[in-house]
Amino acid sequence: MGFQLVGEDNAIITLIFDTLLLLRKDQIVNQELIWFQLFSVVHVLQRNMPELRSNSFKSRDLQAMFCYIHKNIYDPNRLRIQIMAEHFNIANDYLGIYFKRQAGITLREYIQNYRNTLIRQRIATGRVTLKELSLNLG
Repeated sequence: MGFQLVGEDNAIITLIFDTLLLLRKDQIVNQELIWFQLFSVVHVLQRNMPELRSNSFKSRDLQAMFCYIHKNIYDPNRLRIQIMAEHFNIANDYLGIYFKRQAGITLREYIQNYRNTLIRQRIATGRVTLKELSLNLG
């Protein structure tokens, strides 16, 4: 799959990565700056997510759910059915049914697949320890 960046997002990502390369020389001092740069990358990638752009038949509600999941993937409590249903103002029982009908995959499967993708990407980069992965993604 992958991302196809639109507009000026290619230039923005390039500048962020250039900044990250400068900041990595003293990671301890620049830890917060690095974190904010990474958060910016995630935000740019989120707004360019293929499942949000390419499938016009999917409802805005489902698009909002994708964004909510990606934004809250590091907070498992916010990904509970009860919390999500309250956030989207729909019944607990209907949330899973709606998501499955619209996305073609269960909510639990989607969250787990996304979490696994993040873990694989972080392991591939070699920039994160297993302990950090466990703390951040469970």
